[in-house]
Amino acid sequence: TMDKILSRAGLTEEEKREVFRRLSLSFLPEEVLPHAELPEIRRRLGACGAFLSYMDGHSRAALPGLTGYLRQEGLLDDFPDAVVDSGWVGSVQKSLRDALARMGRTRPLAGYYWGLYELPSGVSREEYHTYYFAPEGDLGAKLRFNNCLFEAVYTAPHGMTLSYRREGERFVPRYGRIGEEKKAFVERLEEYLLSYIRRLADTEEKLPDADAVREDRRVVRDLLGRFMGRPSRKEAELFGSLPFSDDVLEGKERPIAAPLTGEELDAHRLLPKLALMAGLRKGSLRESAWHEGSVVRSGRRVRRRLRQYRLYQAARQLRKMLRFRKERGRKDERRTTA
Repeated sequence: TMDKILSRAGLTEEEKREVFRRLSLSFLPEEVLPHAELPEIRRRLGACGAFLSYMDGHSRAALPGLTGYLRQEGLLDDFPDAVVDSGWVGSVQKSLRDALARMGRTRPLAGYYWGLYELPSGVSREEYHTYYFAPEGDLGAKLRFNNCLFEAVYTAPHGMTLSYRREGERFVPRYGRIGEEKKAFVERLEEYLLSYIRRLADTEEKLPDADAVREDRRVVRDLLGRFMGRPSRKEAELFGSLPFSDDVLEGKERPIAAPLTGEELDAHRLLPKLALMAGLRKGSLRESAWHEGSVVRSGRRVRRRLRQYRLYQAARQLRKMLRFRKERGRKDERRTTA
C-alpha cells in the first residue's frame, strides 16, 4: 500500500497525507497496489520534491546514531571484519559500505550469506560470499526454499532494528515490536539449536574440508527442501501458524502459512499469475508468506497446486539468474577491455 511505502521512508502521518495529495494517485492509502503499477508509482515518487525532502530530512536526523554505533563497534578500526546475514539481495552490506565510506573507511567490506537471489548495482561480486545458493545459479535449491519461513524460524528474540540512539556513553539499537507468542517460540527453539551447535563444536577437532562441506550442504538441502517445499500436514499446521509480517514498522502479523481458499490458491497458477504481474489481467492476489504451507494446510489438490507454484518460481528465478549473468557479463567485458 502507499501508506506502507511512505511509512518505510520514515514520514509522519501529516507528511504522508501531503505526499499522497501531491501524487494524485487513483488508489487509496490503504489499498493494495497492483503489481503492474509499481514502476509508475516509483517514477512519481522519484519526481516528487516533497517526498524526497521529507525522506532526506529523516535520514539526516538518523545518521548520527548510525555513525556513532558503527564507530563504537569497531568498523573503522584496523582489523579484519565481515558482515554475516541471512541474505536475499545484499542491500544491508551495500548500505553499510556506503555509510562507512562516508565516515572515512577505505578498505572493502566482505559479507557472508546463507543465500543471495541478486545483488545491488555497483557492488563487487567478490565481496559477497554464499553458502546455500548464489545469484547466478543453484536453481534447484531456490525452488524448494522459502526465505520468509527461514526468517520466521531463525530469528532473534526481539524486533527489527529501526534506528540507534545514545544512552549515556554508548549507542544502542531501537527495536521494533515483536509479539510475545513469537518471542516465546524463538527463545524455545534457540535452546534446541544452541544445544546442537555446542555438541557439533565439541566433536569437530578442525574445520571441515571441502568434501565435508559439500556433503553437509547436500544433507541440509535435502532436509530443508522437504520441510519448506513439501511439508507434512503437521509441519504446515505447526510452523504455518507462526505470526509473521514482512514490514518492520507494523505489528499487523498473520500466520506465515495464511489459510487461503481454493480460488485464492488457484489464482497462483503459472499463466494467470504471469498475466496479472505483467498487467495483462486486472485484479489482485492474496499472498501467503509460505505458500507451500498454505497449499498443504488446504488439504486439496496439493500436488497440482505445489507444481503450479514451483513452475512460477522457476520462471521468476530463471529470469533473475539470466539478468544477473547478463549484467555481470557486461561488467566483466568492460573490465577486460579497460
